[in-house]
Amino acid sequence: MSDADLPEQRVAAHVATEKIEEEPEMLLRFSSLHRLLRVTAWCSRWRRTASRTTTLTLRSDKIDDALILWLRVVQALLFAAEITAISANRTVSPRSSLASLSPFLDDLGVLRVGGRLKHAMLPTDERHPMIAPPSWLTRLIIESCHRRTLHGGVQLTLGLLRLRFWISRGRSVVKQRLHRCVTSTRWRATTPQLPMGNLPRGRVTPARPFLRTGLDYAGPIFIRTTKGRGHRAHKAFIAVFVCLCTKAVHLDVVSNYTTDAFLAAFRRFISRRGLCEELYSDCGTNFVGADRVLRELFRASSADGRRLAHAAAAEGVK
Repeated sequence: MSDADLPEQRVAAHVATEKIEEEPEMLLRFSSLHRLLRVTAWCSRWRRTASRTTTLTLRSDKIDDALILWLRVVQALLFAAEITAISANRTVSPRSSLASLSPFLDDLGVLRVGGRLKHAMLPTDERHPMIAPPSWLTRLIIESCHRRTLHGGVQLTLGLLRLRFWISRGRSVVKQRLHRCVTSTRWRATTPQLPMGNLPRGRVTPARPFLRTGLDYAGPIFIRTTKGRGHRAHKAFIAVFVCLCTKAVHLDVVSNYTTDAFLAAFRRFISRRGLCEELYSDCGTNFVGADRVLRELFRASSADGRRLAHAAAAEGVK
C-alpha cells in the first residue's frame, strides 16, 4: 500500500495544565504582620454586629484570632490534601512533607505538630507548634520575630519563632530572610581597621631594667595605717612603673594625685631601681607639674646648675 492510499487520521493534541494556588490579594498587600493583624481584627469586629462597641482599642485575643484566621487560610491553600486526610481520620501520605511531624487539627482547625509532649507542663504552642507553610504570611512572621529580637541573629530569631510556629527547613528560610534585612546588613558591616604603627625604639632596644620606663596610676584603693577596728581607711593610689624593654613592674603607694606625692614616689623608685634614662607618662596634671618642678629644681639647685646640665647631657641623661 502506497502512502497516498493511507487513510487520514485526526491528530489528537493534549495540553497539560496545572492549577496554581495563589495567596489572597489582601494578604499580599501588607508588608507588616502587626498592621495585617490589626486591620483583620478591625474588619472581623465590624462584621460582628453584636460586638460593635465604641471602644477604640483591640484586645490581644482579637489579634491572636486574626493570626489564627490567616494561618488557617494559608494552610488550607497549601496543605489541602493533608487537611482532608486528617479530617477523614486517615493518615497523611508518606510523600507529604508533613508526614514526619505527625500533624493533627486542633479545636480551631489549625494544623499543629504532633509528638509525645501532650502531658508536658508547657504552653500549648510550645508543646504543639502551629505549622507555618512557605508563604507570604510566614515571611511576615519571620520579619516580625526578627524585629522583636532587635535584629538578632539566625539562632535567636529561630528560637523565638519556634515558641509558636514550626517552619519546614526553618534555619535556611530564616537565614535567607535575615540576609535581606537592610538594618542587619548595616550592623554586620565591618569597620576598617588601621594597621598598628611601629614600636618605639625603647621597646625594641636591649637595656637594663627600668632604663626606659612608662608610668601610670591605678586606683583608688583604701589602706589603713594600723590594724584593728575603729581605724579609718584612707584613700590612696598605686604608681605603676613598667620597664619598656623587659616588662618588669615596680609598684609604689601614692597618697594622692598631687605633684609632691608623685615626686616622693619617683625618688623612692630611682633610689631602688636606679636612674632611668627616659620616663614616659600621659598628660596627667600631677605629671605635668612634676616635670615643671623637676626642671626648676634642676636649674636653681646651685650656681653650677648649667655646668651640671652640660655634664648630664654629656653622660646622656635626659
